[in-house]
Amino acid sequence: MDTLRKLFLITFFSKSILLTPIPIDIGFKWQEIIFPEPISAIDQRAAFYVDISSVFQDFQEDPLFFLDRKELLLEKIPLSTIEISLFDEEGRAILFKQQSFAFQEDKILVRLNAEEKIKVGEKYIKLKIRSAKDLQNISIIWKNYNL
Repeated sequence: MDTLRKLFLITFFSKSILLTPIPIDIGFKWQEIIFPEPISAIDQRAAFYVDISSVFQDFQEDPLFFLDRKELLLEKIPLSTIEISLFDEEGRAILFKQQSFAFQEDKILVRLNAEEKIKVGEKYIKLKIRSAKDLQNISIIWKNYNL
């Protein structure tokens, strides 16, 4: 996709959607979330973000946390700990795996990227999520684009 077209789409059609208005707990068992309205992507690299701030709430008070937070995060939640399967209307699934961490103001987010390219404009109706470690009070965010 050319840069100008992508910039246009992101400027006018980008969305970040909170899929879990009430935080949830996840563990090794798949947990299903059905969307009230289908979601879609405007970019093949759209991604999920899982807000894990509550897991590290005690650490965030420590000023040293920000110096070595990546090491602490990787120790507590290694890469590929969290997985999401996103399902289209036909029941086909795309697997998303944990790739990196992101930080926004006082939030700690886990970014999950698709294992394959996402079809732009395809409607997705539900997801299933699991984690190799029990995580409490997490929120799931869908960004229909990637810069």
